[in-house]
Amino acid sequence: MAQTRKIPVTGAPNCRDLGGYQAAGGKTVKWGMVFRSDDLYDVTDKGLKRMADLGIRYIIDFRTVSEVATLPDRMPDTVRENLNIPIDPGRLMNLSQDPNPTAEKNIGLMISCY
Repeated sequence: MAQTRKIPVTGAPNCRDLGGYQAAGGKTVKWGMVFRSDDLYDVTDKGLKRMADLGIRYIIDFRTVSEVATLPDRMPDTVRENLNIPIDPGRLMNLSQDPNPTAEKNIGLMISCY
């Protein structure tokens, strides 16, 4: 069975399966286990059903606290936990402003943001 990266979820047009990507230790992320998406505030009832059918149980939201308060996510009943880990976009700007960027500096900055 061929795997599909883009997952149709009505109201979340950028939903994707992260299966197939390389992980630590030479392993590969399993298909149908980890998904990424844009905001979920606009997900329709049909989209919620699709998310439930995918078995989505955990959501990690990288939006700021104010973004979450303004446009809260819609989630299917299958979600056990919704964890908000805000990423400060200003810190990411440092990647492009460093006059002497290195892979090590950029990896360190990304880790500190996530």
